[in-house]
Amino acid sequence: MHIYEKNGHKYPSVTTVLHIIGDEGICNWANSLGYRHISYNKELARLADFGTAAHAFVRALVDPTSPKPDPYDCTYEEEQKLKRILLNFKKFQKEFKLEPTFTEHVMVSDILEVGGTCDCYGSITIDGVKYENVLIDFKTAKKIHTPMFLQLSGYKMLLEEEGYRVDHCAIIQLNEDKIRLTMKSAQEIEKYREAFLLILKFFKFWITENRVRELD
Repeated sequence: MHIYEKNGHKYPSVTTVLHIIGDEGICNWANSLGYRHISYNKELARLADFGTAAHAFVRALVDPTSPKPDPYDCTYEEEQKLKRILLNFKKFQKEFKLEPTFTEHVMVSDILEVGGTCDCYGSITIDGVKYENVLIDFKTAKKIHTPMFLQLSGYKMLLEEEGYRVDHCAIIQLNEDKIRLTMKSAQEIEKYREAFLLILKFFKFWITENRVRELD
């Protein structure tokens, strides 16, 4: 469980809240690993490390003021994969002109009682049209899943609570074959916001019920 702290209070991350509903894509992937006798936990940790490294190196390309990424201790295959992703991202950046207002921005809400870290917030240019106030999340997943936009809906509320306007939410997939952009308007994200609030309510109920059982 990823925890954020504010004013002496500890709150779960948006992603921790969403883990309670599971993910069909992850379940299918875990089953496929079992068939191949591959450890789910080890593979998940390996992919998490790779995802963290990819985020850090992409952030350095997007935001020159960001900290220099730590050296990534990985296999030769992972090193080559990361190089292809970064090469593709440079092409993506040239086409879409991603301009960050900030990156890796930590947000914590005493109202919602959750926290999160925004990968990027800024503008993107598509076919000559510049879109401002875009909340951006980088993913190394090959497919888009519903929880990804549920996550962005949570981040959108956290940013808006801080006074930032969010007109669009975007997912940028950091794949080695091609960088893909999926963007939704604030209006399209509204249904995800409503769903996230219901999930958050259930998460708090679930946590409270388990604490009561521990005391019995």
